[in-house]
Parts: sequence; structure tokens; C-alpha cells
Amino acid sequence: MKDFDYRILKNNGFSDRDIKFITVYAGEDYLTKIIKKLKRINALETKKAQKEAYRKRLENDKKYKYQSQCKYVVGYAIINKLIEESIINNYDEILIDGNELTSKMQDIIKKILSYIEDNLKN
Repeated sequence: MKDFDYRILKNNGFSDRDIKFITVYAGEDYLTKIIKKLKRINALETKKAQKEAYRKRLENDKKYKYQSQCKYVVGYAIINKLIEESIINNYDEILIDGNELTSKMQDIIKKILSYIEDNLKN
């Protein structure tokens, strides 16, 4: 018997005594049948676990994409209103070096957050 087959039997609750008993009284062929069935069961359980993990990953991806889309839409609306009201002139006044807010934009964000805290809390 291969080490892998032995581990399958042990992981499924067979003791050394059980394995010897089956081998002596039912034969090596019967033990091989048991091992094949256990391998199939393990493969199905593994496949089921993989499907569940994949489903969870898709669910998390969907949630993340939805959250990202919400942030994008709200941010876009705010930026458009700032440009429309001539508070900022263009997108160059928003970021420095691609990922840092300009000081003007930091002040605007502080004012927006302050307004939210003062006027929109229930």
C-alpha cells in the first residue's frame, strides 16, 4: 500500500488495526475498493470546497466593484460641481504627483466634511 493511500485511510478514521483486519479477512482488493471510494469522496469534497471558495471570491469582487463604483460616482459628482461652480478650474488642481491632494483641494475637502458633520448628521 502506498503512503498516500495509507494517509487517506487514516484521515477517514481507519486505525492500523482496522486496516490489518480488512486486509487479512477481506483481502487487498477490498481495501483497494475502499481506497478508491475514499479518493472519489475526497475529490468531490475538494471540488465542493474550491467551488465555495470561488463563489466567495466572486461575491467579494462584486461587493468591491460596487463600492468602487459608488465612490467613483460620488467623487465624480463632487468634482464636476466644483468645476461648474469655478471653485477649481480643472483636474490639475486636484492632485499632485498622481496621488496626493493639492493644498487647495485639501482645504475644499475639509470644508465639505465639516459641512457634512454640521448639517447632515441626524
